[in-house]
Order: sequence, then structure tokens, then C-alpha cells
Amino acid sequence: MLDIKAYDQLHEAVLLINAKDEIIYFNYSAPVYFQTPPRILKSGLTPEEIFVEKTTWPLDLIEEARRENEIKISAEIAFSLFKIPTQKLFFVLKIVPSADNPQELFLFFRDITVEKHLFEKYKTQMKEIEEGHAQIIQADKLATLGEMTASISHEIANPLTIASGNVEVAKGLLESCAAFEGKELLKTCIDNAFESLHGINEIILNMKSYLHKNEDKKEYVDLKILVMDVLQLLKLVLKENNIELSFDFTKDEVVAFVNPVKVRQVVLNLAKNAFDALCEKKSSHDRHLTIHLSKDENDGAIILKVMDNGSGIPEHLRSEVFRPFFTTKTIGEGTGLGLSICQKIILAHSGKITLEQQKNGTTCFQVVLPGVEVSSYTHNERYLSGLADHPGIKVLALDDEPQVLNVINHILAEEPEFVFIGSTKVEDALRIIHKFGVDVVIADLNMPQRGGFDLASEFEKVTDAPKFIFMTGGKFSEEDYEKLKLAHVRALVQKPFKAQELKDIIRKALKAKVV
Repeated sequence: MLDIKAYDQLHEAVLLINAKDEIIYFNYSAPVYFQTPPRILKSGLTPEEIFVEKTTWPLDLIEEARRENEIKISAEIAFSLFKIPTQKLFFVLKIVPSADNPQELFLFFRDITVEKHLFEKYKTQMKEIEEGHAQIIQADKLATLGEMTASISHEIANPLTIASGNVEVAKGLLESCAAFEGKELLKTCIDNAFESLHGINEIILNMKSYLHKNEDKKEYVDLKILVMDVLQLLKLVLKENNIELSFDFTKDEVVAFVNPVKVRQVVLNLAKNAFDALCEKKSSHDRHLTIHLSKDENDGAIILKVMDNGSGIPEHLRSEVFRPFFTTKTIGEGTGLGLSICQKIILAHSGKITLEQQKNGTTCFQVVLPGVEVSSYTHNERYLSGLADHPGIKVLALDDEPQVLNVINHILAEEPEFVFIGSTKVEDALRIIHKFGVDVVIADLNMPQRGGFDLASEFEKVTDAPKFIFMTGGKFSEEDYEKLKLAHVRALVQKPFKAQELKDIIRKALKAKVV
């Protein structure tokens, strides 16, 4: 017979219990494994009393081993100790009847906690790999669908043009006809058909713009128009699902220097996510999607918020929403890439995107983009970063029309000596001039509020002020010529102007005397 003390050499816990299941022996490893002092184990304790109540102790298997006098091995047992009730451990129990007395049983505790945790981690990682693979396949399907959509939209355009033309012809013929019964009704039908065709055309134009491949080009964009165009794509599905769409836009112009294709993608992704969250609500009533657009009065930053009162995002998942391939949707309904892509796009625009779960249950995704002046300056500074000894001539253009800013930006982009900055408001232009320093200002004289004259007047008594060039689309009046007598005003230019003409005027303005 093996000396019982030999079990003290084993690293696994060993107990010997009597017919009443009381512990009558334990080896040196047992107190450590069970985190129980030896004096407690000697007090007639049963093994079951070592564990918290939730542990399933194999009483039937122990009785079976006694009855049959055979070795038994349990299934995996999860347990917790009284000292650490929240920590879950695992073991397999080997029950061996004593050779001296079959009613006494040796219990060998084979700890498998490490193996169990490794296995669970392996299962989790395998699941993530499988889900990631499925998401990649889904993303590839969406990319293919995007290519098909571009082709389909092109094919639709031709018959749509024919249909629209025929409707216009029918409308013209109807107006030239004499009055007859049902004429007004027919006219209304034709108008409705024409309006519907126009709506389809708008959707196709938005789709083409969204799928446009020139994604690295930045330009001056009216964000109010851009957001409205994107939401037009969702207008029908929002209405069908009883979702109320509202806009909270500032009265001021919101012009940004951005990549319009990528910003459209961000707006569409955020709006689509809000739509999905609203559709998950049990009640089909009280569904609200709100788009907020404003400018920070201090630094001119642009703030876009997409808010919904849908199902919300659980607190423990909020830190994960921007992680690639993370999604709460089932495979096929979402790729888990939308918010991750949105974050990368906004970061590339020197902005930031955050998730805010408000107290009233509203989910709010907030996008902050730098003001039009800062973003255009930063963009061009990066372009000139390799010219260490050539900081460039900083040219600021002030005009309330984004298209004009885009034209001037395109013209000056051809010359590496120029750093272009665009602005749509005098107040913003003043801030950027004081912050970065500007060499030349090209300003429109006739703007809805304050214009080029107001900006130039701010520097009337400043010696190191930028050189001003006034431009206008109309004729210069006698009053305009009087304005040109201001200090620092060097030239005037008539719209439309040629590219080389503008570049020559800027270079001359830096050397010329006051007009």
C-alpha cells in the first residue's frame, strides 16, 4: 500500500474523505489551492463546504464510486471560493476508493483553469476571425454593388432624359390646346410626372457624386447644401418608417474646405446608423432624427451633430464603436466599417468625431471640423512643407460664393509659391490674418453683409498690413474708386478674370504703390 504521506509530494490538491464525506486528510497543496487554513480543513469540514453555494458538487458520482468501488472521473466543474467569490475556477475531479476502506475516498483535484481560459480566449479569437472574414466578404459585396450602382445610374440617365423631354413636350402641347374637359387634371398629372422625374434625376446626381472616384481633391463647399442633398437620398425610407426629420441649422453660412465626396460619406453613414437605431424601436411613433449644423463663435470651427432617439448604444459598447469590424448588427446587415471609416475621414480633415449619449436618451454623433480658413491654410502648408527656405506667399480670398473660392484656389494651386486661404466672412478673415499673417487679400466688394471694403478699413492705420486687391462682378462705380484710395489697396480686378491675369495682379500688388 502506498504511504499516504506520499501524496504530499503532489502539486495538485488531494483530499481523503470518510463515509460522512468529512475531510480526514489533505496534502500540502490543498490549503494553498482552496485558500483555506489547515485548521479549518481539520475541523470536520466537507469538501462541498469549501466552495460557495453556486458550485455544483458531484454527490451522485461520489456515491457511485463508493457503491461500485471503482475509480470515477467527473466532468468539468466550475467553482468559486469564499475568499474570492467573483473569481471562477475550474477543475476535474478524480475519485479513487481507498484500498483499506472502500467507504473512504481519495479526491484528486486536477485544476484546468488556465487551460479553460486559454480555450475560451481561443474560441473568442476564432469567432472574431470568422466575423471579420464575413465582414470583409460583405464589404467586398458592397464595393461591387457600388460599382454596379455607378453603371446603373449612368444607364438610367439616358431613358430619364428622354422621359423628361417628352413630358416637357406634352406640357407645351397641352398649354397650346384649347380648353377641354379634364385639361386641368391632365396638366396636374403632367406636372406631377415631371416633378417625380426631376426627383429621380436628383437622386441619380447625388449617387454619382457619392460614387465619384476623385476622392483626394478638397474644395470649398456649402455644408448646408451638401447635408440636404445627402438626406434627400433617405427622404423616402424615413417617411415610410414614420421617422420625423428636422434640421437645426445656423443662419450663418457654413462653408468648409473639405473633400465633398468623403464628407457626404460621413453624413450618409451617420444618418443611416440613426435610421437603423430608430427602426429598432418597438414603437413606430415618436421617432426623431435631427441634423444640427453650426459654427463656434470663438474659433470658427464647424459643428455637425446627427441625433436620434432610437434604441441607443449600451454604455459598455460606446468605447468600441469606432473599432474596425465592430458592429451590433447581424452579418449581412452591417460591415462594422462605417464609423471606423468616418473617423479616419474626419481625422484626415484635422477634425474629430465623438459619441455622446445624452441624458434624455438621445444618441448624438458630433463631428467637429476646423473653420474654412484654418483647414485651407493647413492643407496648403502641408503642400509646401518640403520648401523649407520658401514659406510661400500667403493669399487670402474673401468671397461669399464657394465656387469663386474654388476657382481662385485652383488657379493658385498651379504655382508652388502661393499658399491659398479662403474665407466667406470678414470676421473669420480678420481672425486668420491676425493668427497666421497674410501677404495679399483678394476681396469681393459686394457681399450681403460686410465685404472687402470693411476688411480693408480695419487695416487703414496698420503699417504692416496685407496688400488688398478688390474684385467685383459688376462695374466699378465712382464710390468704389474712392474706396480704392484706402491705404494698402493695390489693385482692382473685374470678374470674370483669367488665370494668368490674376497671378500677375497678385505679384504686382506686392511691389506696386497705393492705387
